[in-house]
Amino acid sequence: MSIRDSALSIAVLHPELLGTYGDGGNVVVLQRRLQWRGIPVDLIPVPLDTSSMQQIAQLSGGDFHTAASAEELKSVYAQLGEQIGYEIKQQDVSRPWMIAGTLLVMLGAAGALVVGGRIP
Repeated sequence: MSIRDSALSIAVLHPELLGTYGDGGNVVVLQRRLQWRGIPVDLIPVPLDTSSMQQIAQLSGGDFHTAASAEELKSVYAQLGEQIGYEIKQQDVSRPWMIAGTLLVMLGAAGALVVGGRIP
């Protein structure tokens, strides 16, 4: 079986959302390039299925959110930020760098002793 006898299938996830950021063009470009090389291509649309997404969220202990506007999306992210949370902590991180620098200087001095017989 040669490559021309078989078809390549490309699953297009959420085709109804493609084009928002030009990502729909990526599928078209890939399809055209393969066709130019004589490779048959089948595009298989995989639409958004909110009921399945809700079921996955429920089974995994997560939440399912939808957002029809930028404001709704910001609200969802704000809720997630409150649930997940984070902590800003001021901490001195210079100690490991000081140790690494000291070791590097000591290694350089040892190398100078071995190669030149003296410390520069």
